[in-house]
Order: sequence, then structure tokens, then C-alpha cells
Amino acid sequence: MIRLVRILGVVLMAAGVIVILTWLIEPLRELLPAIVDGFRSLPITIQIGLTLAAIGFLLLFATVVWERIEDRKSEGNLLDED
Repeated sequence: MIRLVRILGVVLMAAGVIVILTWLIEPLRELLPAIVDGFRSLPITIQIGLTLAAIGFLLLFATVVWERIEDRKSEGNLLDED
């Protein structure tokens, strides 16, 4: 489980770096509107599907983080009992 969270964290950091680079490098900055226009030119069903998949990914990530926080709290309570 922890390995999955770490891999997910690395993927999200890489995505963040890519987004930052698109604004720092001029040719990539020109590419971003083309990607957005390409997304908007897709059929509405595919747009909805991709949006739902992104929301599901964020929800999954949030629940993994939430579960990890609860595990830390329960482990901390066990240490306090000793």
C-alpha cells in the first residue's frame, strides 16, 4: 500500500513538473492551447469519460491519503498506551 502511495506521489510530482515546464518553455506554452482545443474537439462522451476518470483518480488519491492519516493516528495511540 505504501509503495502504491509513493508511486502515485512520484507520478503527481512528474505531472506537476510537466505543467510548470509548459509555462517556462515558450514552444511548450504554445502547445498547451492546442491540447485544450484538441480535448474540446473530442466527442462529448469521451470528454465526460476523461473527466470522470480524472475525478475518480483524485478521489482514489484522496482516500488513500485519508486512510494513511488514520493509520498514523491509530499507531500513535498504540505508542501512547505503552
